[in-house]
Amino acid sequence: NPCVQMYAQRRSRSPAVGAAWRVVRDCCTRASALAIAYHGSASTGVCRTSYISRVTEPTKPKSEKESDPDEKAHKAARKLEIERGLLEPAERYKALVNAVKASQDLIELADKKARFALVIMSVLNAIAVLIVVRGGDAVLPPSGIFALLVRAEFVAYAVVTVYYVAQAIAALRPRSVRPPAGHELPSAVEPAVSMRVLFYADVLGRNRAAYADLWERLRTDNLTAELADQHYTLSWINAQKYKALDRLYFGLGVMTVMLASVIGTIALYKVLS
Repeated sequence: NPCVQMYAQRRSRSPAVGAAWRVVRDCCTRASALAIAYHGSASTGVCRTSYISRVTEPTKPKSEKESDPDEKAHKAARKLEIERGLLEPAERYKALVNAVKASQDLIELADKKARFALVIMSVLNAIAVLIVVRGGDAVLPPSGIFALLVRAEFVAYAVVTVYYVAQAIAALRPRSVRPPAGHELPSAVEPAVSMRVLFYADVLGRNRAAYADLWERLRTDNLTAELADQHYTLSWINAQKYKALDRLYFGLGVMTVMLASVIGTIALYKVLS
C-alpha cells in the first residue's frame, strides 16, 4: 500500500507528523474495505460488512395487512356510527326540504289526475247528451216499459254524474288557511320549536319589522321543526286528495257501466221492436 510505505518512511520525523499519517492510513484502509465490500456484494448479492448492510437495505413500509387489527376495527366502527348516527342540522334541513318538495309534487300529480278524470267524464256526458238530443223518437222508445227504463237510467246517470263531479271538486279545491292573529304566533325563539315563519298565512300574521327581527334571531332547528310540521300537513292534504281521486275514478267506472246499460236497453228495444 503506497500510503503505508509513505507512513513507514516518515514515521521517525516527528510525533505530529506520525499522528497525521496514522489518520491517513486509517482513511486509506477504510476506503479499501469499502471497495472490497462493494465488489463482493456485486458478485454474490450479499454485502460482507454489517454497517454497509444497515445503510443499503431499505426499510420496508408497514403493509396494510400488518396494521393493528384493533385500529382497523375502531375505524370501521367509527365510520358505521357516522353513517347510522344523527343527522347534522344542514343535512336535516336538506332532507326536510326534499320531503316537502316531494309532497308538493304529489299534490300537483293529484290535480293532474283529477283534471284528466274530468276530461273522461266530459266525453261520457257528451255521449249521453247526443243520445237524448239527437236521438229523439227514432232512437229512444216513446212509450212502454222500455221508455220508463231508459228514463230511469238517465236520471240515475245524472245523479251519479253530479256526485262524482263533487268528488272532482274536492280533489282540486285549494286548502286555504285564515291568517292567524299576531298574538297567536310565537315571538320568543326557543330551541327546536317551530316559529311559523315559512307559511304565507303565518308571514302575513306579523308586521314587516317583527318578521324581519324574528329572522335575525332564528335558529336552524326552528326551521327544521317548521318544515317537519309542513311536511305532515302536506301529507294529510295528499291523503284527502287521493281519497277523493279514488272515489272519482271509481265513479268514472260506474258512469261508464250506466251509460253502457242505457245504450244496451235502447239496442234491446230496437231488436224487439
